[in-house]
Amino acid sequence: MLFNKRKNIVFVSLIILIILTAAISLCIGNFKITPSDLFQYVSAKISGSEYDSSTEAVLLNIRLVRVVAAMVCGAALAVSGAVYQTVFSNNMVSPDLLGVSSSAACGASVAIVLGLSARMNFVVAFLFSIGAFALTGIVSKILKRRDSLLLSGIIVAGFARSGLGLLKYLADSENGQLESIVYWELGSLAKVSWEDIYIIVPFIIVIIAGLYVMRWHIGALVFGEQANLLGVRVKVEKMTAVVLSSLLVALTTAVCGVISWISLIIPLASSELTKSGSIVDNLSISAMLGALFLLVSDDIARAATTSEIPISIMTGAAGLIVFCVCIISGKAEKAK
Repeated sequence: MLFNKRKNIVFVSLIILIILTAAISLCIGNFKITPSDLFQYVSAKISGSEYDSSTEAVLLNIRLVRVVAAMVCGAALAVSGAVYQTVFSNNMVSPDLLGVSSSAACGASVAIVLGLSARMNFVVAFLFSIGAFALTGIVSKILKRRDSLLLSGIIVAGFARSGLGLLKYLADSENGQLESIVYWELGSLAKVSWEDIYIIVPFIIVIIAGLYVMRWHIGALVFGEQANLLGVRVKVEKMTAVVLSSLLVALTTAVCGVISWISLIIPLASSELTKSGSIVDNLSISAMLGALFLLVSDDIARAATTSEIPISIMTGAAGLIVFCVCIISGKAEKAK
């Protein structure tokens, strides 16, 4: 009863914070928009009256798309991390270990070096990430060890990072290729468009909904093979959960680049807030906390300087702080 009350308080608090932060996010940027302007714009839309076209263009085509992207991608990365940590019974595991993120970065870099369009960057990055996951599965079958999936992921991620280094070496710095690769590698929501949102959001919503329905079976995986006694098909459920979680990371990375730490630290922070380590209790909290975390990080990245800071720099700095707090509080002890 006490846990349910605590979870409900956290749930409602996060919803309120997300709404407030989203409103603040719409006012942050080089083009000045005050909270009063935002309120007047909303009022004008409700009443059907005209409003300043330049303000409307900035709000709808630049700021709102970033807010939506931050919430969706933050939630997706946090959920994928929560699933990975449960499936592998290790709080120090994240989807990055299977090479999905680094392979997407490598794919996008290939597209940049070849001079392909921005849309092809998305396609190639997504295909590389899916290919990396498939390769990880093949290598895992060859190794035939209990921990072969993680080991295979580390191997594939290593090759992807080596390829990324080679591409940065070959990139033409004079026409902006090197800058584009580095900026994409560090993650950014600056170039996300409504077209990107329309492509990824339906898939992300369906995948998160599927994982939420599966949360009881995923939670039972912590019992290992004994979960079979509970009616859980361990191998099938484990592989399904890992595949769906990897797809979440592939979709977000293909759109906004590599965003670090969220998959690792948000599930830990969620457990700390609810005082429960079960994914059954924390999946929805992790999703909302991930959305809020990326929203705030993007706001700081935009507001800190006149030139936008890559978002992984912000998530990395904040992530280290949260990670240290979680370790001190003892929530990372299961990894030992």
